[in-house]
Amino acid sequence: MSKTRINLSIDADTLERLRQYAWENHATVSKAVTDLVWAAKVKNAQVRGQMNLKEMNKFQADELNQLFM
Repeated sequence: MSKTRINLSIDADTLERLRQYAWENHATVSKAVTDLVWAAKVKNAQVRGQMNLKEMNKFQADELNQLFM
């Protein structure tokens, strides 16, 4: 997977804590952020904007039903 560069605005204390966390876990700051994001719980684990095949088929069937009703 390719990586995308972003800019984050965080205060100095948060940056210091992030660097400390990365150092303690033998990781880069980028890797530490990635690990923290993937460890966080989300309501819907599916990537936003994508549908699995079952959902896509149900969505298409619902659309067809609405057209012919």
